Amino acid sequence: MSGPHQDQNSKAEVPKNEPIVEYVIEDSSDEDESSNLKVGLLPAALEAIKPKSARNKLENKPTICSLLIGDLSLNLKPQMYKGKMFGYTEGIGSLHQTKKLASKAVIFMVVSHNENWKIPIGIYFIHNPNIKHFADTIEEALTALDAIGVEIISITLNCISPHLNFALAEQLGAEIDPSKPIKYLKPYFIQTGTVNLIYILYDLDSILLFLKRFWAVERVLSYNGQVLGFSFCSRVKTIEETDFCVKKNQTDWRIIKKRLEYDIETIGKTLADAMEYLKDENHPEFTECGPVIKFIRVLDVIAQIARVNGSADGIIANISRSNEEVWKPLILNLIRYVKGLKHHTEDTPKHLSLFKIYTTGLIVYFTSLLKLYEKYVNYYDQRLPFLWPSKFALKHIALDIFTNKPDSALSVFKIVEAKSKKLIFSDF
Repeated sequence: MSGPHQDQNSKAEVPKNEPIVEYVIEDSSDEDESSNLKVGLLPAALEAIKPKSARNKLENKPTICSLLIGDLSLNLKPQMYKGKMFGYTEGIGSLHQTKKLASKAVIFMVVSHNENWKIPIGIYFIHNPNIKHFADTIEEALTALDAIGVEIISITLNCISPHLNFALAEQLGAEIDPSKPIKYLKPYFIQTGTVNLIYILYDLDSILLFLKRFWAVERVLSYNGQVLGFSFCSRVKTIEETDFCVKKNQTDWRIIKKRLEYDIETIGKTLADAMEYLKDENHPEFTECGPVIKFIRVLDVIAQIARVNGSADGIIANISRSNEEVWKPLILNLIRYVKGLKHHTEDTPKHLSLFKIYTTGLIVYFTSLLKLYEKYVNYYDQRLPFLWPSKFALKHIALDIFTNKPDSALSVFKIVEAKSKKLIFSDF
């Protein structure tokens, strides 16, 4: 994009320590040359929701939704497109772009609970944002949604870092302090200018991933005094048929091992089944692995709950009155179990331990789920027939954005902006 008097063969000097800006060739086939490139709340998304909300109001039906807030890493390569620079922080704490490179894109997604649609409503570029500014941005989104008749009942978080997730919830008005006893948790806040209670949830899939990685690194956790040694997981991988004293067991183990897909991210049913087989066969190294098997099975149950979407093949079909005797004892037992998990060292204060943050996140999720059930499903007016935990999951933010490597701010913006123009209908 050289000026009229610039030598076409000359190369512009790049100032030292300044990022190299890539100029993206504009697509001449783009009919909307005046496309809104504003970072922040996306007006097209709010316009797409309005007809649905208005129709629901005419039918005396609420538009009940959750706000999901997720982030993804960027590649720190600024790009110029249609006269606008992408790649610097923008949208949170400042109406204008700053000179600081953005390391993450934060995406706001609305997911409907009483209908099967979702839509991204905002995109922001950040790098270590101010928590108060972040909370103000969330309040701005809530106010805009309230103005078009959308009732937000919860916010799912997984942005920035685990510590800042709790600080953000506190800034919004919730009381989620890992250093305090669980009974003092208040995982909700009152939306500014309304009487609406909005519950906080933390993304279950992310918590489970971080917790498994933590266990793999720290090696030892405990449950009510029982040691949960990760070494059992490591040892299962190396067991060979020749390790068995009884020859008839070799074929059985060969079959089990073929099913054993093991790494930190897939600690689940297959691994627990393999351990249980070795324990039942009285393998001398696995006689004491019972507590570890139970821990892995608990993690697997939590993962299954996160995927509940009404399908008949799940652990439960939904969170409803009709099957309360099944899912409610299950969730209460999970809360009790998680409360019994322990890990902290003498040089790490208990409330700062990552492990404590992860377990508190699990308890917050299940506590909020129970509260939402009581308020929206089990209340006398039953505003929702059931809840699907899958609708609280940040996986909905994917939108073909996530790749194996960080993408550019411009490419992420283009995808989100394009997806914001109409409701996305999904089977969830």
